[in-house]
Amino acid sequence: MLLRIVILSLLILFSFVSGFFSNYVLTIATLILFVIFSSVNFLVKGKATLKCVFFGSSILGIFLLFHVGLVTRNSFRHVCFEAELKDKFDSKLNLRPVSLEEIEKSIEIGDDFVVDTLQELDYEGKRFFIKRILPKNKVEGSKILILSGVHGSETASVYAIPEIMKKIRSENWQKEFHFEIIYALNPVGLMRFNRFNECNCDINRDFILFKTTQSKLLRDLVQKEQYDYALDLHEGPYGGHYFINKTTISGFDEEVVQALKKENIPISPMLTNRLKDFLFQYELDNSWTKINQIMPFDNYLKSQGVENILSESNGLSDNFDRRIRGHVIVFKKLMEGLKNNSFTTGRILKP
Repeated sequence: MLLRIVILSLLILFSFVSGFFSNYVLTIATLILFVIFSSVNFLVKGKATLKCVFFGSSILGIFLLFHVGLVTRNSFRHVCFEAELKDKFDSKLNLRPVSLEEIEKSIEIGDDFVVDTLQELDYEGKRFFIKRILPKNKVEGSKILILSGVHGSETASVYAIPEIMKKIRSENWQKEFHFEIIYALNPVGLMRFNRFNECNCDINRDFILFKTTQSKLLRDLVQKEQYDYALDLHEGPYGGHYFINKTTISGFDEEVVQALKKENIPISPMLTNRLKDFLFQYELDNSWTKINQIMPFDNYLKSQGVENILSESNGLSDNFDRRIRGHVIVFKKLMEGLKNNSFTTGRILKP
């Protein structure tokens, strides 16, 4: 009896810690402890009823304490912060300064697209603009939103946009698909090399309360434009390129991984380890997260019936061009998937 209580207590403790840190090794340790506990529980002498009570308690304890750990972890996450917005010039994610003027000049608008100013921001007496590239004429094909510059410390996402535009033109995809591209959602953050926006808020967490100008803007666009697909470009410290696929395109994941490998772009270990991938996504995907009023944009898109892909290049890599190229590959495979699966409507029924 005492041994079972001790192991059960350790199991519940490990469950909480696993949830709090959302850690792969700790989760494996928790599962091993569960196997040990179950073995001891059913092998020792005793009443079958008591064994079932212990077993049920272990299952319930693991589930509840894991989620309590997650909720506790998310209690330290906030959409907005009170501290003064600070520059982060020393960020490892910033190997190349962002010049929006330079990027705008390098984007080949041509005769097929126009630039629309979605929002004007005033920060410290300076004007900043959130702009959208959209078709000059109506296109009947699937509507695709491409978004970058959400976090100002993830600069390769912005530099990928001119290359994506070149790819659109070289394949003449603008004739078949309706593209809308927001290449600098967070211009103040980009100017300051800072993850947060002009109000010190994390835009990508703000899709429940819609505190930020940018999240309100995206909410209104998604509801008005009824996009079929979205590609959201980011960077992260994942030891390689990482993406989250929330589309119905057949074989998309495998195609992207093979294309990245072919271009000698390292892929994140999370793409080959399902448990690591699950833990990372589940941190913000489960309904318990909403207790802290946090929802990322890709979850909001899913709730609105938009099929979407979150592409994250390895922000710790010193090969900036490779970081850009990874995003272009994901975009290319998205478009090839749409063309090869023309029977797919691109719409998900809203839950």
